[in-house]
Amino acid sequence: MAKELPYFKFEPSEWENGNIQICSREDKGLFIDLCGLYWSRIGDVPLKLAIQKLCGGNATAFDSLLENKIFRVIDGLIYIEFLDEQLQEFENVRNTNKENALKGWEKRRKIKDECDRNATALNSQCENDAIREDKIREEEKREKKKKIEINIESLNFENFDFPEDAIEIWTNWINYKKEQHKDSYASKSSMQTALNQLCKLSKGNSKIAYEIVNNSIANLYKGLFELKTTPNTEPQKPKEYEPNAHLLKIVNRLERDGDITTKQAEIARVTIANATTFINVSTFMDGLKNLEKLGEDTDLLDNGNTLRIG
Repeated sequence: MAKELPYFKFEPSEWENGNIQICSREDKGLFIDLCGLYWSRIGDVPLKLAIQKLCGGNATAFDSLLENKIFRVIDGLIYIEFLDEQLQEFENVRNTNKENALKGWEKRRKIKDECDRNATALNSQCENDAIREDKIREEEKREKKKKIEINIESLNFENFDFPEDAIEIWTNWINYKKEQHKDSYASKSSMQTALNQLCKLSKGNSKIAYEIVNNSIANLYKGLFELKTTPNTEPQKPKEYEPNAHLLKIVNRLERDGDITTKQAEIARVTIANATTFINVSTFMDGLKNLEKLGEDTDLLDNGNTLRIG
């Protein structure tokens, strides 16, 4: 209980106006010491103990305090009225809290008994609700996974200098989004908007568009962003520069991270170096997974632009 009562209330007005002011400073200090001992022992202080502990065995040390009725002694025990009132108040609060706790426990026990009696019915209902919620979540997932298949060639590529190359570049971007991020454009309108944004960023130049797409693929970006440095914008077809540089970056990163072996990386680099057209990202990644099945001298290119994966 001592830990529950770390301090007692002290009212300065009662101290200043009470009989304690009749006493000397020494008696006042002695009374404060007595109050501390009294509170720490929860009001159980024999007079003899207080004399020995606070007065060094001087039996007359408390005479002035007793004469002025600062505290009382009954049957050898000290009584300090204002501290007794606080102790009683605490005891009343503790008893009230105890009663409330018992009532709360009884209420919870009755609720538990009622739940136990209806356990079978409740569990059945809960299982049905859980199944229903699982079905709803599955349906929501299926809705989110639904992809609208859009014919890329139906989009408008006329603002690019080489529309046919732009179609090939855009197809590569769409395949990358689907394979890497499991993502696609929700509608033809949203895809055309994104294509128009690429055209704006590249100023209609197929080479710059190629660089923008490759930069996003190499850095695993989800979107297309303006290049920090602009490459040579002299009109030329993508075939005249390295069409699969982004794949080389992917191979280097996979080898560095330990996802593929050095042998796999070397074969992949030879394949990329020999390619003269765009390699489908999805097919290329599948081919990497199956390289261990192939021989040292296997050419991974089939018909010029498709990886042989089996």
